[in-house]
Amino acid sequence: MTNTPHIRAATRADYTALAALQARSWADVYQGVLPEAYIAGEMTRDLTQFWAEMPLETGRFQLLAEADGQVVGFIAVYPKMDGPYIDNLHIDPEQKGRGIGRVLMQAAADHLIHSGQNSVYLTVVTTNTGAVSFYRAMGGEFSAPIADDMFGNPVEAYRVSWRNLPALAQKAR
Repeated sequence: MTNTPHIRAATRADYTALAALQARSWADVYQGVLPEAYIAGEMTRDLTQFWAEMPLETGRFQLLAEADGQVVGFIAVYPKMDGPYIDNLHIDPEQKGRGIGRVLMQAAADHLIHSGQNSVYLTVVTTNTGAVSFYRAMGGEFSAPIADDMFGNPVEAYRVSWRNLPALAQKAR
């Protein structure tokens, strides 16, 4: 892989690749968290349908990272009543540890800053220790654990917030 991935806005034509990457990421991270039968069966169908039905609403955006012609990561952000929400940040399991997550967080923070926003938040499953460590390193403020679900599968998650996007963008550099 080249050292620095190319970041670009995802288009509807990319959604099949995003669904496939998200399925690989979930299969890698959520073994023992989500039911094995779900991971082996319905998960890919649910994610494919989710991306196929993705609305094109104002304020929603997805950025993807490409290296050597392959999608190696993506981040998806959309507006919610309480501010911009990072719905997905996924890195190809074979590409983790190469700084792709940092590059995507920086690009998303820069995009939000240019859109007049100053904060963003996400939820992360408490057992996803790699992501939890990453978001702590990025300066995220963690809530107490909260009940959440992933396509009807109950999980425990943290709400992670950044109230200063310029600081997040700088930390991700």
